[in-house]
Amino acid sequence: MLSRTASQAIFVFAVAAASLALMGETPGSADTPERRRAAAEAFIVAVPPSEEIDRLIRDISQQLPEARRDAFIEQMEQRIDMAYMKRVMIDGLVAELTVAELKAAAKFYGSPEGKAVREKLPKVIDSITPLIQSEVERTARKLLR
Repeated sequence: MLSRTASQAIFVFAVAAASLALMGETPGSADTPERRRAAAEAFIVAVPPSEEIDRLIRDISQQLPEARRDAFIEQMEQRIDMAYMKRVMIDGLVAELTVAELKAAAKFYGSPEGKAVREKLPKVIDSITPLIQSEVERTARKLLR
């Protein structure tokens, strides 16, 4: 139930990470764990974990009967440990992205265009995933004959 939605979130962050690699910081800036953590904390101001989790919860709720959706969303919002989610997100960002990448991500995702990408990308993924899966399966069938 969570796998498709979780995959979407991971895809969004992967696209963000890949695009960040093309943007650099000034030469000679130190990429230390402390600076990464500070940059990750700035990033989550631009991309609040609560917004991403809320989006995931709402996506999951669509799999329930309409009469149960609001109660499910309310209960999930009350029970999700957002402090834990924030720590997980910061720790993951610090482990995988550089200071330059985190600063670039915060700048982009804090912009109106970046916010629009975050909102629209799950819809794009939903529309293209079946097409991609179909093509991969079709190609695999050809190879396995």
